[in-house]
Amino acid sequence: MNNDYQAYLIRFRRCPEANTWRATLENAHSREVIQFATEKELLLFLLQRLSGWQENRSDTNQAMG
Repeated sequence: MNNDYQAYLIRFRRCPEANTWRATLENAHSREVIQFATEKELLLFLLQRLSGWQENRSDTNQAMG
């Protein structure tokens, strides 16, 4: 898989008894599915994935330049 590209399918469903949204994230490449109890958990996960990508990108650029 190309490290410069990430693809996900995000599904949201309302949980009326908790008055919140549940989220499911599916990796389009591996088909791995991760479930999140809140939209905040989903967003934190995505931010961590993207920040990890940025850190790896910086390390690669420093090693090359």
